Amino acid sequence: SYRPDMYDYHYSKAVLLYLNQNYAGTCEALTAGLNETENISNFRIERYRNALDYMAHEYPTYCAKETARQGKQ
Repeated sequence: SYRPDMYDYHYSKAVLLYLNQNYAGTCEALTAGLNETENISNFRIERYRNALDYMAHEYPTYCAKETARQGKQ
């Protein structure tokens, strides 16, 4: 059966947006996923932060560096 914790909607959406060169949408999806839940796993936090850092470095026009600092501590 479907379990939301097994399917990372926002990360999957970010990948599809990235492949379609929608870099602003990619950053929005990553930020939404990072800030979505209080039980976010450490793996997922690291995955989202790494992706946001990459986007901020490669596409600073679409993804400001401050975005990568968001998320639960």
